[in-house]
Amino acid sequence: MNLTINLNDKDVELLEKYANEKGITVSELVRQTVLDHIENDYDLRLYQEAMAELSCNPRLCSVGDIEREFMLD
Repeated sequence: MNLTINLNDKDVELLEKYANEKGITVSELVRQTVLDHIENDYDLRLYQEAMAELSCNPRLCSVGDIEREFMLD
């Protein structure tokens, strides 16, 4: 799939310079940046959901409790 985005000359120059410094193409830079952003957004959402659940149902446990629960001891 091809995707076209419109950028002004200043933005193109910035992207080209940064991609060149990283030793990658502008296409790879944009692709990786977008995927990283999506992953970070997803991780933040999971964190927020976990914190909301924890605030509704707080459960404190020791490292030993966790080791036993996951059979790490």
